[in-house]
Amino acid sequence: MESVKEVVVDGEGMINFFIAKLKDTNYREISILRAGTNVSYQKFEREYMDADFSVSWAGEGRLKHDKAAKSIIIYSSPGPIHKTTYKILKDKFTDYNSIMWRDG
Repeated sequence: MESVKEVVVDGEGMINFFIAKLKDTNYREISILRAGTNVSYQKFEREYMDADFSVSWAGEGRLKHDKAAKSIIIYSSPGPIHKTTYKILKDKFTDYNSIMWRDG
């Protein structure tokens, strides 16, 4: 699991994202985020089909990513997924001015 990047955000503007949970044989679990125009959970799952950890879908939504303004708006349904997404992005993009969530 160490070889899997926790966050990959590819692109700007309105882009789709998904959150997946990876769990190894010792039950250690991490959440990863992938965002961009050409990302999908199905592609990600196939890429790690033979890995020594399990992959499960945790949620999805959209991001409005503005690199110049250093801001991200998270659009997802209320609940645990938007909290997880917010935490992952806040930890990754520490130099951003604004990371916020909107219902949608």
